[in-house]
Amino acid sequence: MKRVLLFGLLACALVVSFVQAQVNTGDIIGTVRMADGSVIPGVTISLTGSVTGRKSDVTSAQGNYRFLKLAPGHYDLTFELSGFKTVSQKQIRVSVGATTTLDVEMEQGAIEEFVTVTGQKTMINTRQTTVAATVTREVMDQLPIGRGYLTVVNMAPGVLSEAQGGGVTGGSGLVYGPGTEAFKNSWAVDGAAVDGRFYPGESGIVISRNQLEETQVSISSHDIMNIAGGVQVNFVSKRGGNRYSGDLFIELMDRKFEMNQTLPKVMSDRGWIPAGVNRIWDYAASLGGPLWKDHLWFFGSGSISDTQMRSYTNSVSRPTFAGNYYGKFNAQYKNTTAQVSYNWSGSETLGTPISNYTTATQNVTGPTRLYTAELQHVQGNLLVTGKFTFAKSEYSLHAGDKGWNPDKTTYDDGRRISFYHRAWTYNYAQSAPKSALPPISMMLAQDEVGRRPYIVAYADYFAEGLLGGDHEFKLGYDYANNKMNREQLLPNGLSIYVNAVDPSFTWPASKDNGLVAGTFKPGVNKWFYYRDDIISRRYTKRQGIFLQDTAVYKKLTVTLGLRWDKHTWGWDDLKVGAFNPWNGTLAGGPYTGDDGPWKTWTGALDVKAGVVPVRPSALSPRLSLTYDLTGDGKNVIKASYALYQGILNNMSNEGAAPGASRILYAPFFDYNNDNWPDEGEFYRYTLAQIDAIRAAKTAPGWDRYNYAGQISASGPPSAKESTNLYDPDWKTPAVQEIVLGFEKQLFENLSVGINGYRKKEYRGMVTYRYEGTKDNYKVQWPWEAQWQKMGTDTVTGNDVYTAVARPSTAGQFFSYDRKNWTNYWGAELTVHKRLANRWMFNGSFNYQDYRKHLEEKENNPSIWYYFDGGSADPASYRSGLIFFNSRWMVKANGLYVLPWGFTVSGTLIANEGNPIWNGRNTLYGITLYPKNEKYGDVRQPNIVQVNLALEKRIDLSENANLVLSARVFNVFNNTTVTRVGQYMVPQAKVPDTVIAPGIVQFGVRMSWR
Repeated sequence: MKRVLLFGLLACALVVSFVQAQVNTGDIIGTVRMADGSVIPGVTISLTGSVTGRKSDVTSAQGNYRFLKLAPGHYDLTFELSGFKTVSQKQIRVSVGATTTLDVEMEQGAIEEFVTVTGQKTMINTRQTTVAATVTREVMDQLPIGRGYLTVVNMAPGVLSEAQGGGVTGGSGLVYGPGTEAFKNSWAVDGAAVDGRFYPGESGIVISRNQLEETQVSISSHDIMNIAGGVQVNFVSKRGGNRYSGDLFIELMDRKFEMNQTLPKVMSDRGWIPAGVNRIWDYAASLGGPLWKDHLWFFGSGSISDTQMRSYTNSVSRPTFAGNYYGKFNAQYKNTTAQVSYNWSGSETLGTPISNYTTATQNVTGPTRLYTAELQHVQGNLLVTGKFTFAKSEYSLHAGDKGWNPDKTTYDDGRRISFYHRAWTYNYAQSAPKSALPPISMMLAQDEVGRRPYIVAYADYFAEGLLGGDHEFKLGYDYANNKMNREQLLPNGLSIYVNAVDPSFTWPASKDNGLVAGTFKPGVNKWFYYRDDIISRRYTKRQGIFLQDTAVYKKLTVTLGLRWDKHTWGWDDLKVGAFNPWNGTLAGGPYTGDDGPWKTWTGALDVKAGVVPVRPSALSPRLSLTYDLTGDGKNVIKASYALYQGILNNMSNEGAAPGASRILYAPFFDYNNDNWPDEGEFYRYTLAQIDAIRAAKTAPGWDRYNYAGQISASGPPSAKESTNLYDPDWKTPAVQEIVLGFEKQLFENLSVGINGYRKKEYRGMVTYRYEGTKDNYKVQWPWEAQWQKMGTDTVTGNDVYTAVARPSTAGQFFSYDRKNWTNYWGAELTVHKRLANRWMFNGSFNYQDYRKHLEEKENNPSIWYYFDGGSADPASYRSGLIFFNSRWMVKANGLYVLPWGFTVSGTLIANEGNPIWNGRNTLYGITLYPKNEKYGDVRQPNIVQVNLALEKRIDLSENANLVLSARVFNVFNNTTVTRVGQYMVPQAKVPDTVIAPGIVQFGVRMSWR
């Protein structure tokens, strides 16, 4: 019966989000010896803690014991054996993802005699090579790091985020870690992944600090259960224990306590004012305790944030309400433990500006629900774990107050709005005047729903004295399905693009412009596109098998692992209504009517469910070594090699899975210079005429004429079969990593470390075009492109090239990048002083070199030299104008406990400014850069921000206290630029964002335990 139970747990505990599982517990292991070094078998060890029931173990024949999968917190251990003095070890700290080694020496004597030791002597994990930073609840409460969860992540060495500069509220959830792109990151709550629905690497949930026990930020050398290779962030929530405990807090921030800030002149000349906080009022409470002592516990927390922000254009958002509610039950009976939890988070932002360049507003809501269940059972040397999680996230963005009902059961029922004559202007030459921007955005509405189930099951078996060492074998299976439905309402949406003066672009003669046939007018290249609604229902599935052996040979620990992952992309049934370009009537428009040549391309689309025929799989090996030089855990060498491959996502799937959308591109000739394509300023060509224009290259703006449809670009979009092709040799993106490190414990509470990193990112997903048919095709490989010289730029002296036209293509060819990669080298120094003798300190210094390597033959010779060997920009795909890549950064945080209950603390974040495109001129539509310069040589100013805090603790009783706090963010009120407009010509390369003004936050926190 026991065997049936074990196999049942392993089989049924099989699905978090799209990303891998994360560890949310820690271990205590050790060996019991006598003074002469001989081991002592049969010692009974009892473990008690504030958040668990009593557990016990007996040392093996080798004198070893282990307590596994412990929640973060402090524990007491008692060691008993007849004929020996009883040893009591108190206040042993367990952190998430860490193995605490506690070797104990017992003396002969009466069992009634006690030897009591408080605290642990070693600070270094001697068995694991994972490079990680752990931030405890106490540190989060006491340091001035803001309430936003990104400000917690920012404390980790070598990490940058969109809360750059130590921002108060954080950014959208993107983090850049050493040597990997942002979409390779993953986020989890209690080991349950909470990545965003669409943008990989972005957090999909709002976290309240009040629910957290610890936050772990892993940088490199990840466990075999992780597949991505980027930054891994795991928020570990509190849990109830055998004593009732809880806390309440209120934190207030108001513009009345904001410092005066002077913007750079180029920003103030626009009429901008300092953006910042009008108010942030945070409220939170938590409560936990026993329902059945030693067996059943509960914990619950809730928080509300009432926020009102202002933009540089002095647009003030209506109140934003963000809430987070969390509940958890933990159970323990003999050797079996179980946990279930529910997390709801959501926010409602009303009237927030779309950008710094317009007063147009949008309303955003985004609730997320997370359900988790976990079961563990220990049987002798076998530990079996099963976890199930399900995340449902929703997102709704509506322009202004214009509503669209996303709750309707069909698309046609929900499609009720059609606005004519609306445009969103992008002007690369200069910022468009406000008068050119109507008070609504190009995107009228966007609604998304993501559903992400995940199952993981694994077994750990411990074998002592096998092949000369002690082994922990791990074998597991996991399955994930990231499913996302997206509907963007863009009925006949019109967008205008305006480029700088381009001598290659000429306007035709017109009866209204005074030109005669045969003459031309060089001018600003203006073009527009009509974009239909975008409807997509797609999913990315992954299944993996992993195995690992951790072997301990006295001072040496060797971990060898291997995982296999297989991916499936697919899409569900979807449809979109008829496309109506130029607001023509379907009954009689010249190119959209029932009898017009556009009919085939503008009718309703009905895409049937399907699966991408190529299902890539990959093997990922891991190897790590630790060696305890002195045998006391105080001098440890660490080394690891890892190959991470297998990260695919719905963002990559957006093009691979057919989507019901169509776009018409065309130039227009703005004779009246009103940035609007009036009648007579553009030509309504048929698709056949567009093909002829592009082939002949004689008409002005020929390269702007195009038709893009994800179903078919050159034939009728019947939607019965996609024109996409997929590389039969498709390989997944990969990260290769080598880490070397050394940690030394200098004193009882002080340790230092040094790490060296080498990483290579390669095989990124790319899309090419193919000629011919799906059965007989030829891929247009970029390295086979031919380039022709068009002229020489007088500003930079560069020769300007354009690609020689290739034959017409029939569709997209999805593949991987064979020729280009990024290379990363980095070094890191860390200092850690744990809280003792009234003070604590953490410091780090990182220096890194992160560059692109581009194949010359497939890049335009006009600019290849600038980007090849230049800085990589791993977060730019989501951040718009921000490109994260600092070659150095310094971080420090610490606190000091003063007399009379006062504590002073501070944080420092300093890093090199991010790269700027140093474009000097535009010719033939190509932005040109100085010779003998690389991307990254020109940068934004260096960023430095200091935050300080002062707290006063008032003890209300032995188990309850009240803390009054004042935090100052951006103490020196710096106005350092954190974002620069990355446009095509130098006059538009101007500051766009600076660090928020200095501000004071006041708080009250009451805790009882």
